[in-house]
Amino acid sequence: NVVRTRPQMPSGANRTPTIEEIEFYTPSLIDDIERTHPKLILAVGGIPLSWALPGIGPISVCRGRRFPVKIGKHKTWVYPVHHPSYILWIENGMDQDVPGLEWKRAWMRDIQNAVSDVKTITPPEVLSANTLRKNVRVLTTLNEIVDFLRKNQDYQAALDIETNAKRPYGTDARILSVAISTELDETVAFPLQPKNPFFSPIEVETIFVELGAFLCSGAGRVAYNSAFEMEWLCFFSGREIARANWHDPMAKAFVLDSRKLGHGLDFMFRLEFGLPLKALSQLNVKKMDEATLDELLEYNALDAKAAWMLDQRLHDRVHK
Repeated sequence: NVVRTRPQMPSGANRTPTIEEIEFYTPSLIDDIERTHPKLILAVGGIPLSWALPGIGPISVCRGRRFPVKIGKHKTWVYPVHHPSYILWIENGMDQDVPGLEWKRAWMRDIQNAVSDVKTITPPEVLSANTLRKNVRVLTTLNEIVDFLRKNQDYQAALDIETNAKRPYGTDARILSVAISTELDETVAFPLQPKNPFFSPIEVETIFVELGAFLCSGAGRVAYNSAFEMEWLCFFSGREIARANWHDPMAKAFVLDSRKLGHGLDFMFRLEFGLPLKALSQLNVKKMDEATLDELLEYNALDAKAAWMLDQRLHDRVHK
Protein backbone atom coordinates (compact mmCIF):
# COMPACT_ATOMS: atom_id res chain seq x y z
CA ASN A 1 0.00 0.00 0.00
CA VAL A 2 3.04 2.30 -0.52
CA VAL A 3 3.34 2.79 3.23
CA ARG A 4 5.78 1.10 5.62
CA THR A 5 3.18 0.10 8.18
CA ARG A 6 -0.09 -1.76 8.02
CA PRO A 7 -3.12 0.59 8.09
CA GLN A 8 -5.65 -0.87 10.55
CA MET A 9 -9.07 -0.02 11.85
CA PRO A 10 -9.63 -0.12 15.63
CA SER A 11 -11.12 -3.58 15.10
CA GLY A 12 -7.85 -4.79 13.58
CA ALA A 13 -9.22 -5.01 10.02
CA ASN A 14 -7.30 -3.55 7.11
CA ARG A 15 -8.12 -0.05 5.88
CA THR A 16 -6.99 2.21 3.06
CA PRO A 17 -4.06 4.46 4.03
CA THR A 18 -4.87 8.14 4.31
CA ILE A 19 -3.41 10.75 1.97
CA GLU A 20 -1.30 12.04 4.88
CA GLU A 21 0.12 8.57 5.56
CA ILE A 22 0.99 8.07 1.90
CA GLU A 23 2.67 11.48 1.69
CA PHE A 24 4.66 10.76 4.86
CA TYR A 25 6.31 7.73 3.26
CA THR A 26 6.72 9.22 -0.24
CA PRO A 27 10.27 10.61 0.29
CA SER A 28 11.59 7.21 1.39
CA LEU A 29 9.86 5.50 -1.55
CA ILE A 30 11.44 7.90 -4.02
CA ASP A 31 14.80 7.45 -2.33
CA ASP A 32 14.53 3.65 -2.67
CA ILE A 33 13.62 3.91 -6.34
CA GLU A 34 16.45 6.32 -7.15
CA ARG A 35 18.92 4.13 -5.26
CA THR A 36 17.93 0.74 -6.70
CA HIS A 37 17.08 1.75 -10.32
CA PRO A 38 14.27 -0.80 -10.87
CA LYS A 39 13.64 -1.80 -14.49
CA LEU A 40 9.93 -1.84 -13.72
CA ILE A 41 7.58 -1.40 -10.80
CA LEU A 42 4.55 -3.58 -10.14
CA ALA A 43 1.78 -1.36 -8.84
CA VAL A 44 -0.21 -3.93 -6.89
CA GLY A 45 -3.68 -2.48 -6.44
CA GLY A 46 -5.28 0.92 -6.81
CA ILE A 47 -3.35 2.72 -4.05
CA PRO A 48 0.16 2.34 -5.54
CA LEU A 49 -1.28 3.00 -9.00
CA SER A 50 -2.72 6.35 -7.90
CA TRP A 51 0.58 7.14 -6.15
CA ALA A 52 2.70 6.49 -9.23
CA LEU A 53 0.17 7.88 -11.74
CA PRO A 54 -2.09 10.41 -9.96
CA GLY A 55 -5.52 10.75 -11.52
CA ILE A 56 -4.89 8.11 -14.19
CA GLY A 57 -8.17 6.26 -13.64
CA PRO A 58 -9.38 2.93 -12.27
CA ILE A 59 -7.04 -0.02 -12.11
CA SER A 60 -9.51 -2.10 -14.14
CA VAL A 61 -8.59 0.09 -17.13
CA CYS A 62 -4.86 0.28 -16.37
CA ARG A 63 -4.02 -3.34 -15.58
CA GLY A 64 -2.30 -5.25 -18.35
CA ARG A 65 -0.62 -2.10 -19.67
CA ARG A 66 2.73 -0.51 -18.95
CA PHE A 67 3.17 3.21 -18.29
CA PRO A 68 6.41 5.19 -18.65
CA VAL A 69 7.08 7.30 -15.55
CA LYS A 70 9.75 9.44 -13.99
CA ILE A 71 9.90 9.00 -10.22
CA GLY A 72 12.43 11.32 -8.66
CA LYS A 73 15.33 11.22 -11.11
CA HIS A 74 14.68 7.65 -12.27
CA LYS A 75 12.78 6.73 -15.44
CA THR A 76 11.08 3.36 -15.35
CA TRP A 77 7.87 1.49 -16.20
CA VAL A 78 4.84 0.99 -13.98
CA TYR A 79 2.84 -2.22 -14.46
CA PRO A 80 -0.51 -2.02 -12.66
CA VAL A 81 -2.01 -5.33 -11.47
CA HIS A 82 -5.04 -6.05 -9.31
CA HIS A 83 -4.43 -6.60 -5.61
CA PRO A 84 -4.40 -10.32 -4.69
CA SER A 85 -7.08 -9.75 -2.05
CA TYR A 86 -9.39 -8.45 -4.78
CA ILE A 87 -8.76 -11.53 -6.90
CA LEU A 88 -9.46 -13.80 -3.91
CA TRP A 89 -12.68 -11.88 -3.21
CA ILE A 90 -13.84 -12.44 -6.81
CA GLU A 91 -12.71 -16.07 -6.78
CA ASN A 92 -15.05 -16.64 -3.89
CA GLY A 93 -18.04 -15.82 -6.07
CA MET A 94 -18.42 -12.06 -5.64
CA ASP A 95 -18.66 -11.43 -9.39
CA GLN A 96 -21.36 -13.17 -11.41
CA ASP A 97 -20.51 -11.88 -14.90
CA VAL A 98 -17.01 -13.33 -15.26
CA PRO A 99 -15.96 -16.54 -13.43
CA GLY A 100 -13.40 -16.00 -10.68
CA LEU A 101 -11.00 -18.42 -12.37
CA GLU A 102 -10.82 -16.13 -15.42
CA TRP A 103 -9.97 -13.14 -13.22
CA LYS A 104 -7.18 -15.18 -11.63
CA ARG A 105 -5.85 -16.28 -15.04
CA ALA A 106 -5.73 -12.66 -16.23
CA TRP A 107 -4.01 -11.58 -13.00
CA MET A 108 -1.35 -14.29 -13.33
CA ARG A 109 -0.80 -13.41 -16.99
CA ASP A 110 -0.27 -9.73 -16.10
CA ILE A 111 2.46 -10.69 -13.63
CA GLN A 112 4.04 -13.20 -16.03
CA ASN A 113 4.18 -10.54 -18.75
CA ALA A 114 5.93 -8.13 -16.39
CA VAL A 115 8.46 -10.76 -15.29
CA SER A 116 9.11 -11.68 -18.91
CA ASP A 117 9.64 -8.04 -19.89
CA VAL A 118 12.38 -7.61 -17.29
CA LYS A 119 14.72 -9.57 -19.58
CA THR A 120 14.43 -7.22 -22.54
CA ILE A 121 12.93 -3.93 -21.38
CA THR A 122 14.90 -0.70 -21.67
CA PRO A 123 14.30 2.58 -19.80
CA PRO A 124 11.42 4.54 -21.33
CA GLU A 125 11.46 7.96 -22.86
CA VAL A 126 9.39 10.27 -20.68
CA LEU A 127 8.42 13.44 -22.50
CA SER A 128 8.92 16.74 -20.70
CA ALA A 129 6.50 19.65 -20.83
CA ASN A 130 9.21 21.87 -22.34
CA THR A 131 9.72 19.41 -25.20
CA LEU A 132 5.99 19.31 -25.91
CA ARG A 133 5.86 23.11 -26.01
CA LYS A 134 8.66 23.38 -28.60
CA ASN A 135 7.77 24.80 -32.02
CA VAL A 136 4.37 26.03 -30.82
CA ARG A 137 3.31 29.53 -31.83
CA VAL A 138 0.21 31.73 -31.96
CA LEU A 139 -1.23 33.36 -35.08
CA THR A 140 -3.03 36.66 -34.48
CA THR A 141 -3.75 38.17 -37.92
CA LEU A 142 -5.95 37.06 -40.79
CA ASN A 143 -3.01 37.14 -43.21
CA GLU A 144 -0.92 34.87 -40.95
CA ILE A 145 -3.75 32.33 -40.68
CA VAL A 146 -4.58 32.27 -44.39
CA ASP A 147 -0.89 32.06 -45.32
CA PHE A 148 -0.35 29.11 -42.94
CA LEU A 149 -3.41 27.19 -44.15
CA ARG A 150 -2.51 27.62 -47.81
CA LYS A 151 1.19 26.75 -47.38
CA ASN A 152 0.37 23.56 -45.46
CA GLN A 153 -2.51 22.20 -47.55
CA ASP A 154 -0.44 19.30 -48.89
CA TYR A 155 1.06 18.27 -45.55
CA GLN A 156 -0.53 15.87 -43.09
CA ALA A 157 -1.70 17.58 -39.93
CA ALA A 158 -3.71 17.20 -36.75
CA LEU A 159 -6.48 19.63 -35.90
CA ASP A 160 -8.14 20.44 -32.60
CA ILE A 161 -10.85 22.96 -31.78
CA GLU A 162 -12.10 24.45 -28.52
CA THR A 163 -15.76 25.38 -28.25
CA ASN A 164 -18.13 26.95 -25.76
CA ALA A 165 -20.69 24.13 -26.07
CA LYS A 166 -20.85 20.41 -26.72
CA ARG A 167 -22.70 20.78 -30.03
CA PRO A 168 -22.88 23.59 -32.58
CA TYR A 169 -26.63 24.17 -32.85
CA GLY A 170 -27.29 26.65 -30.04
CA THR A 171 -27.79 30.35 -30.77
CA ASP A 172 -24.47 31.24 -29.11
CA ALA A 173 -22.50 28.11 -30.05
CA ARG A 174 -19.01 29.17 -31.16
CA ILE A 175 -15.64 27.68 -32.08
CA LEU A 176 -13.41 29.67 -29.76
CA SER A 177 -10.06 28.66 -31.25
CA VAL A 178 -8.35 26.30 -33.67
CA ALA A 179 -4.98 24.56 -33.40
CA ILE A 180 -3.09 22.67 -36.10
CA SER A 181 0.02 20.51 -35.74
CA THR A 182 1.75 19.47 -38.95
CA GLU A 183 4.09 16.70 -40.02
CA LEU A 184 6.80 19.40 -40.28
CA ASP A 185 6.82 19.59 -36.44
CA GLU A 186 5.12 22.97 -36.42
CA THR A 187 2.11 23.71 -34.25
CA VAL A 188 -0.01 26.86 -34.40
CA ALA A 189 -3.11 28.07 -32.61
CA PHE A 190 -5.34 31.01 -33.42
CA PRO A 191 -8.54 32.55 -32.04
CA LEU A 192 -11.71 32.27 -34.08
CA GLN A 193 -14.87 33.19 -32.18
CA PRO A 194 -13.83 33.90 -28.57
CA LYS A 195 -16.18 35.60 -26.12
CA ASN A 196 -14.54 38.95 -26.81
CA PRO A 197 -14.53 39.14 -30.62
CA PHE A 198 -11.03 39.01 -32.10
CA PHE A 199 -11.93 39.10 -35.81
CA SER A 200 -14.74 40.80 -37.69
CA PRO A 201 -17.62 38.59 -38.98
CA ILE A 202 -16.24 38.85 -42.53
CA GLU A 203 -12.78 37.77 -41.35
CA VAL A 204 -14.28 34.84 -39.44
CA GLU A 205 -16.14 33.76 -42.56
CA THR A 206 -12.91 33.97 -44.56
CA ILE A 207 -11.13 31.75 -42.04
CA PHE A 208 -13.91 29.15 -42.22
CA VAL A 209 -13.64 29.06 -46.02
CA GLU A 210 -9.85 28.70 -45.93
CA LEU A 211 -10.09 26.09 -43.18
CA GLY A 212 -12.54 24.09 -45.28
CA ALA A 213 -10.16 24.14 -48.24
CA PHE A 214 -7.27 23.12 -45.99
CA LEU A 215 -9.18 20.16 -44.55
CA CYS A 216 -10.44 18.92 -47.92
CA SER A 217 -7.09 19.09 -49.72
CA GLY A 218 -6.73 15.29 -49.64
CA ALA A 219 -3.83 15.17 -47.18
CA GLY A 220 -4.38 13.22 -43.97
CA ARG A 221 -6.25 15.13 -41.27
CA VAL A 222 -5.96 13.83 -37.71
CA ALA A 223 -8.47 14.66 -34.98
CA TYR A 224 -8.81 13.02 -31.58
CA ASN A 225 -12.45 11.95 -31.33
CA SER A 226 -12.94 13.19 -34.88
CA ALA A 227 -16.75 13.06 -34.70
CA PHE A 228 -16.63 16.18 -32.52
CA GLU A 229 -14.49 18.23 -34.92
CA MET A 230 -16.41 16.95 -37.94
CA GLU A 231 -19.80 17.96 -36.56
CA TRP A 232 -18.70 21.49 -35.65
CA LEU A 233 -16.71 22.10 -38.84
CA CYS A 234 -19.43 20.69 -41.10
CA PHE A 235 -21.86 23.10 -39.46
CA PHE A 236 -19.64 26.17 -39.93
CA SER A 237 -17.51 25.33 -42.99
CA GLY A 238 -19.76 23.04 -45.02
CA ARG A 239 -20.78 19.39 -45.18
CA GLU A 240 -17.95 18.49 -47.56
CA ILE A 241 -15.70 18.52 -44.46
CA ALA A 242 -17.04 15.03 -43.70
CA ARG A 243 -15.32 13.74 -46.83
CA ALA A 244 -11.87 14.90 -45.76
CA ASN A 245 -9.16 12.27 -45.26
CA TRP A 246 -9.77 11.86 -41.53
CA HIS A 247 -7.65 9.80 -39.14
CA ASP A 248 -8.66 9.28 -35.52
CA PRO A 249 -6.10 8.11 -32.90
CA MET A 250 -8.96 7.60 -30.43
CA ALA A 251 -10.44 4.96 -32.74
CA LYS A 252 -7.00 3.39 -33.07
CA ALA A 253 -6.68 3.28 -29.29
CA PHE A 254 -10.03 1.47 -29.14
CA VAL A 255 -8.87 -1.08 -31.72
CA LEU A 256 -5.82 -1.83 -29.55
CA ASP A 257 -7.77 -2.08 -26.28
CA SER A 258 -11.56 -1.80 -26.15
CA ARG A 259 -11.97 -1.43 -22.37
CA LYS A 260 -14.19 1.46 -21.33
CA LEU A 261 -12.61 4.72 -20.10
CA GLY A 262 -9.17 3.93 -21.54
CA HIS A 263 -9.23 6.08 -24.68
CA GLY A 264 -9.19 9.71 -23.56
CA LEU A 265 -6.45 11.98 -24.87
CA ASP A 266 -4.87 12.52 -21.46
CA PHE A 267 -4.94 8.79 -20.60
CA MET A 268 -3.41 7.73 -23.91
CA PHE A 269 -0.75 10.43 -23.84
CA ARG A 270 0.39 9.31 -20.39
CA LEU A 271 0.37 5.69 -21.55
CA GLU A 272 2.53 6.45 -24.59
CA PHE A 273 4.67 9.40 -23.49
CA GLY A 274 4.51 9.51 -19.68
CA LEU A 275 3.32 13.12 -19.53
CA PRO A 276 0.02 14.16 -17.85
CA LEU A 277 -1.17 16.46 -20.63
CA LYS A 278 -4.16 18.07 -18.92
CA ALA A 279 -2.16 18.85 -15.77
CA LEU A 280 -0.09 21.34 -17.79
CA SER A 281 -2.97 23.82 -17.74
CA GLN A 282 -5.15 25.28 -15.00
CA LEU A 283 -7.90 26.01 -17.52
CA ASN A 284 -11.44 24.96 -16.51
CA VAL A 285 -12.66 22.94 -19.51
CA LYS A 286 -16.28 23.42 -18.40
CA LYS A 287 -15.91 27.20 -18.64
CA MET A 288 -13.87 27.71 -21.80
CA ASP A 289 -15.43 31.13 -22.41
CA GLU A 290 -13.93 32.41 -19.15
CA ALA A 291 -10.34 31.42 -19.99
CA THR A 292 -7.86 34.06 -21.05
CA LEU A 293 -6.87 33.96 -24.70
CA ASP A 294 -3.32 32.89 -23.80
CA GLU A 295 -4.60 30.01 -21.66
CA LEU A 296 -7.06 28.92 -24.33
CA LEU A 297 -4.56 28.94 -27.20
CA GLU A 298 -1.84 27.07 -25.32
CA TYR A 299 -4.31 24.43 -24.17
CA ASN A 300 -5.64 24.07 -27.72
CA ALA A 301 -2.16 23.89 -29.28
CA LEU A 302 -0.91 21.18 -26.92
CA ASP A 303 -4.01 19.07 -27.59
CA ALA A 304 -3.41 19.28 -31.35
CA LYS A 305 0.27 18.37 -30.99
CA ALA A 306 -0.58 15.49 -28.65
CA ALA A 307 -3.15 14.17 -31.14
CA TRP A 308 -0.56 14.22 -33.93
CA MET A 309 2.07 12.47 -31.82
CA LEU A 310 -0.38 9.80 -30.70
CA ASP A 311 -1.57 9.12 -34.22
CA GLN A 312 2.00 8.56 -35.38
CA ARG A 313 2.70 6.26 -32.41
CA LEU A 314 -0.48 4.17 -32.79
CA HIS A 315 -0.67 3.96 -36.59
CA ASP A 316 1.99 1.29 -37.13
CA ARG A 317 0.85 -0.65 -34.07
CA VAL A 318 -2.70 -0.90 -35.38
CA HIS A 319 -1.50 -2.11 -38.80
CA LYS A 320 0.82 -4.65 -37.18
